[in-house]
Amino acid sequence: MSESSPHFDMQQFNHVILAVLWDDISGPSIISLYPLAFDDPESIALQIYLASVTVFGQHGQSQRTEFSVPLLSLGQNILARVAFDAWFDPSIRGEERPFFLAIIGKHDSANLLNTHLDTHIFTYLDILKEEKDAFNARLVWQKITDSISDPPLKKPQFDPTDIDSDYAIPRALKDLQTASEAWYKLKDRNQLWTAMKVANRLENIDDKAAGEAFILSGNIFQAANNFQDAQNAFKQATDAFSRAHDFQKSGQAFCLAGKMAYQLGDNDHAIELFQSGAVWIKDPKSQASIQYDMALVYQDLNHFEEANGCFEKAVKLIEEIDSQIAARYTSTYASKLMLQAEKEKLENPAYALGLTRKSAEQRIRAADFLKKSDEGLEEAATSLMLAAKVYFSLENENKGITLVIHASSLFKRVDNFQSALKTLYDGAQTVKNIESKLSLLNNAASILPEDQCDELLQRLLGLITYEIGRIEMEKNHYLLSRDCLSRSKKLLTIAKAPATELIPVLILFANNSFNIENFEEAASNFYTAFEILSNMEETDSILNQRNRSLTNALISWRRSSTIYHNAGLVSLMNQKERETVEYFTRSVTLLIEWAENNALDSQDEIQKVLRDRIRKLQLKNDLFILAESKYQIEAIISDLKALIIS
Repeated sequence: MSESSPHFDMQQFNHVILAVLWDDISGPSIISLYPLAFDDPESIALQIYLASVTVFGQHGQSQRTEFSVPLLSLGQNILARVAFDAWFDPSIRGEERPFFLAIIGKHDSANLLNTHLDTHIFTYLDILKEEKDAFNARLVWQKITDSISDPPLKKPQFDPTDIDSDYAIPRALKDLQTASEAWYKLKDRNQLWTAMKVANRLENIDDKAAGEAFILSGNIFQAANNFQDAQNAFKQATDAFSRAHDFQKSGQAFCLAGKMAYQLGDNDHAIELFQSGAVWIKDPKSQASIQYDMALVYQDLNHFEEANGCFEKAVKLIEEIDSQIAARYTSTYASKLMLQAEKEKLENPAYALGLTRKSAEQRIRAADFLKKSDEGLEEAATSLMLAAKVYFSLENENKGITLVIHASSLFKRVDNFQSALKTLYDGAQTVKNIESKLSLLNNAASILPEDQCDELLQRLLGLITYEIGRIEMEKNHYLLSRDCLSRSKKLLTIAKAPATELIPVLILFANNSFNIENFEEAASNFYTAFEILSNMEETDSILNQRNRSLTNALISWRRSSTIYHNAGLVSLMNQKERETVEYFTRSVTLLIEWAENNALDSQDEIQKVLRDRIRKLQLKNDLFILAESKYQIEAIISDLKALIIS
């Protein structure tokens, strides 16, 4: 029995369709998957989502867009072509629910697949957007298969009497060896004819070799998605190996036939075949694989107790032999428990809750297995994130926070700082307790010094420090909030973050500055926000934001100008002429900013304000003693007069 369970191995398929709905709290929800090429689609979905953050940032997935990403957890040559969009959902903040469609394929077939998807990927995405939960991945898979695949592979028809009697046994054995090498190295499906011919020639003569030929035939049929003929070939192999008294290989062939029965939807027969194979297979590793495959079939039959029992047996058999396989089995167990919980939640909510909790426990168990090797640390972190999302959905924040911190530390150990930051940031977005939220954000902000961050990390840090600043402002910690928002603005500007991320920072920064009466800083940030909004596509929301930003900038300039003017009056009373000139000059500069950018007040109103300031400055000019001071005051009065004339 193969330890990799070929029927469920990505390497056996040209492409797989995965449709996913995303929720910031509960994480990925699988809408549809076909074929069943991997057993834990939630983990794959989370990996794709984390990769998308490195490309589009925190909220770019709600936009209609697409990208490609390698999925190393499925193999060195596996790529996913992913298209994102969102559909309207009034139950969530922002009223947009992100979803994505991933077409996952092997690198050696990527060119043909990508050429097809260049034209059609958004067509398939639109089908998902229209059908939502009713989307059927199998139909899209079939469309792609029909477009890019070779013609269907049909079984050659042999009459044993037609086989040349001079086709000697040594020649047949040599042909089997040649065909096997050509198939397993080059995937040359033309070797099917040779394999079937050899099997028919050697049957009842050299049954062990005949069994190998039937296995080769079955593998070629399976790769061509001809599961019925593959099943028949594997069954013929069981008979041949039994006649040769090689019961171990007969058992393996039974299990391969069981996988084909499962693929064909004949689940009861699949169980019978797996059980027949288990009789002859004795080594624990292969027995674990059989129990695992049976668990998947029982799950589809809704025989949940039997499925859970087989999963437990599989993990117990394998955990001391291969921790990575144990992790895969446990992750699948967790995924299936969640599916079971979904089916039970309406009729038996208490039982469903227990299954959900058990699913999270299995995710943690999988992470423990994965952590036994350095290569598994990233997958372990992903498993802990999925467990954390379950605990958050169960409103067990303390457990969720612990897992998030642990996951982030594992990402950091393998220098995946993007995921380390994103994990803490997502956790903070999920928790309700303000102090817990703040703790996670501060933890994230201290992961890496700014000078060691690339643009993407700077962007993530900018979003994180914005959230810290927002919370500190809500707590009336305005000075601490100002420092965070100033840092956020700097990071997002350097990282060339999109306007949708920078504008909230600028407006909050401006409001914070206004609260601490730093009106000059407030005006600068309000007006910068106004300028960015002026270059965006006009919608009612954008127009409202733009007008408010300009209004607040003008108010801030006026107040700041007045404060500097009053400070100048105090300095003048204290006979500090140079200081007074500096204050008056700054006051006029800000007033000119107000006047030049004032698109809201009438020209009469603007000129009235300017003339009033000229009058006040002229009255004070006689109080200056130094000629230089008088000259400078006259210069700023001239600037105001020139503005009135223009």
